[in-house]
Amino acid sequence: MPCSGLSITRRGHPMVDVELWQIPSREWPVKRLDVWFYRLDVSAEETRYWQTVLTPAELARGQRLATEHLRRRWWVARGKMRRILSAYLKLDARDLTFSYGRRGKPAIANPTKGSPLHFNLSHTAAWAVLLCADAPVGVDMEAAEAQQIARLQSRILAPEETAANDARVDTDRKHSAGTDMVLLWLCKEALLKGLGIGIGGTMHQIQLPVPMPVDRWFAPTRIAPDLLLQIEDDASCRFNHWIDASQWRLRIFPHGPYPTSLAIADRSPGNIHLLHESSAGWTQLLVA
Repeated sequence: MPCSGLSITRRGHPMVDVELWQIPSREWPVKRLDVWFYRLDVSAEETRYWQTVLTPAELARGQRLATEHLRRRWWVARGKMRRILSAYLKLDARDLTFSYGRRGKPAIANPTKGSPLHFNLSHTAAWAVLLCADAPVGVDMEAAEAQQIARLQSRILAPEETAANDARVDTDRKHSAGTDMVLLWLCKEALLKGLGIGIGGTMHQIQLPVPMPVDRWFAPTRIAPDLLLQIEDDASCRFNHWIDASQWRLRIFPHGPYPTSLAIADRSPGNIHLLHESSAGWTQLLVA
């Protein structure tokens, strides 16, 4: 399968090799979803390289994290994200500019040809996932233990989900309520990120089917009307491709290093192009 490679050399530093396979052209196809999984634990030398593509504000934001380990991972996550996004637009990563919604959701501010490039980033532990598409998207990946998330049941579940989940536990002793909590958390956070809303105190205002299908697209059952009032829009309902539940699709995606969920404002999402970083480079898989 053809690929495009990039080798970057900085004066006074060894070469940093970054291979990105199957980078779409500037007029990238409609109905394409690219899911990038990439590593965050890299050498100090490579971390310094990724810092060079960041803005002073991005460097300062990473610097505010509690430990050097977390700071390095944040800088690498952001630097690699810039590199991938800039490849779609055929820009230098340093020339990529972002605008931010009222609640902090980033968007590409550079002018683009054809369909706009939408993206969303999530990172946990030593991995990041970047979702790119031609419609508003959200993504979440969590390394948390099921027991940790299960303790947040009252914040996660809508009343109808609580009843359905309790019934499943009563009828199936092998069923893990904690596992369901993880999947519900993932999907709701991905959807809220796609909508551009923070997760604080809002998850129970989204209702999802219980049990949820795995590795296929499904629609949210309901989004509470008062939650929709928080959506940032331009009064024409175009900013978020409208935001009622029927317009969004969710997917539990079991192909990454940790449990992952995808959300997109598209009733008929296309195939997923999975790109996964490994020690040998990038591998690609088409997921229907």
